[in-house]
Amino acid sequence: MFELAKSHGVKTFFNPAPGDPNMDKSILPLTDIICTNESEAECITGIKQNNLDDARRAAAQMITMGPKYAIVTLGAQGCVLASQGREVEHIPAREVTAVDTTGAGDCFCGSFIYFLINAKCSVRDAMEKAANIAALSVQRKGTQASFWTRKEIGETYPELLK
Repeated sequence: MFELAKSHGVKTFFNPAPGDPNMDKSILPLTDIICTNESEAECITGIKQNNLDDARRAAAQMITMGPKYAIVTLGAQGCVLASQGREVEHIPAREVTAVDTTGAGDCFCGSFIYFLINAKCSVRDAMEKAANIAALSVQRKGTQASFWTRKEIGETYPELLK
């Protein structure tokens, strides 16, 4: 699938959930953007994830495997972004009281893609907005039930949709 996408100039996004240390890494050179959580980053790179610096190192290592951008989500700590030829950047999370973190990664990925494609944001700006949307989702119980609607976001945090 990724080979076909690349042959037609389509950008690719890969979220290797759940993490598998035996994952076939041949997909990585075909990936424009890889988005992992800490355990998935550890499975891909072998770098134990204990702190922000470990996430930075894992993101930087994933870039050497082929993707143009590597994102590692860090829950309450936000996320990091690595890209070719640039320093790894940390994007902090919005401070909230978490009720249920189930689905926050899916919320991040979906929001990120939305902002990248529909809002035509840069990768960094899409990440910042997605991190904020995911932070909103952890304030409610459930998975899909915790996802804020576009209307709710627009009424409460209109700056996130600009």
